[in-house]
Amino acid sequence: MFFSGSKKQKERVVVLFDIGSASIAVGLLLLAPEKKPTLLYHTRRSMEFQKRLNFDRFFGSMKKTLSEVGNDLVKNGLPHLHMDKKESLKLDAVLCTYASPWYLSTTKVITVHEREPVTLTREFVQNILDREEKSLEGKGTYMGDLEKHLSVIERTVTGIQLNGYDVESPYGRDAQQIQITASITAVPHAVREGVEEVITNIIQGVGIVHHSFGVVATQAIQELVPKQKDFLFVDVSGEVTDVVRVEGGAVTHAISFPFGTQEMLRGITRDMKVDVHEAETLATMYEEKRLHEKARSTLSKLYEKLEMRWREEMSSALSRIVPAEMMPRHVYITAHTVFAPTFERFLKNVVCTDTKIKPNILSLMKGAVASHTTFKEQRIPDTFLALEALYVARAQVGSSV
Repeated sequence: MFFSGSKKQKERVVVLFDIGSASIAVGLLLLAPEKKPTLLYHTRRSMEFQKRLNFDRFFGSMKKTLSEVGNDLVKNGLPHLHMDKKESLKLDAVLCTYASPWYLSTTKVITVHEREPVTLTREFVQNILDREEKSLEGKGTYMGDLEKHLSVIERTVTGIQLNGYDVESPYGRDAQQIQITASITAVPHAVREGVEEVITNIIQGVGIVHHSFGVVATQAIQELVPKQKDFLFVDVSGEVTDVVRVEGGAVTHAISFPFGTQEMLRGITRDMKVDVHEAETLATMYEEKRLHEKARSTLSKLYEKLEMRWREEMSSALSRIVPAEMMPRHVYITAHTVFAPTFERFLKNVVCTDTKIKPNILSLMKGAVASHTTFKEQRIPDTFLALEALYVARAQVGSSV
């Protein structure tokens, strides 16, 4: 739950922290009845670029960057409440949204056989899920020993069968065989505690809510397109690509593999012998077809190699969560701005080659999402914060979180 207290409050303020694996963003969100979500202030900073990923340095860089954007919010963001004559409003909540690899997610199908019929209750289901949470520990591949001690941030029941049949209203009914399908997401205790320590040193007295970007983004997509209940969502973060399948409006499968936009940058810095900032410039010029022939030829060969690696991983991921003949009609994708067109092209090449159904590939980076959120400052709109703003707005009006 984001909000407590009287429902009569007309306006609410939420701090958004977008915790990625290449950058961290913060936004000051104002929600008002009958108006688009408004970001009064936002900023994003890059984490330290690592030519070879070292998790201890990676975690330290995340906390350092989180602290920097948090302090920036206090200095440059919170004064906007006074500028806009909102000084009577207080912060209602803080939302921390994690990209991979900061979280682990799994979908479980749990079958329970009872000797005698039992009455299904919410408490019965929660007790079963409590036991299943332990199965996540130690199952990840990115964060080593930290994954041995996890903190669950999301768990959603996506389906219940009683005695082999789907039941729309299962609670209060009797059954001997109960099958529960649930999605469970967790972050390492150390990551959650580290994030909360940084935030509470900057912002006191406000509740902190934790969610995964996979859940937040898929809920936001349904806010944008209410009839969209069956689709795939692909998020190419700094270090990891996530693939999320949504069926009937709920996340039913989620899978990830270790290849993100930072791998593209590592390849460019290595082959072109440039630093990370020059690599980003070269990547932009490549997509805009502004490179001279020799540099373009070198980058084209590198991109072909990297695309081959990503496509192989992506094809494997898709085969594990959706049969080729059942590919959803719509696939949404987010990626770092510099590489958004690159991975959109990679994805089209995968689904057009490996699947019988040719879905629509829809990039969320082209302004459609940001247009549903008002950005008060004359800064480049941030798609990721816009998705998170839509998610909070959806939660405020009583939709499921």
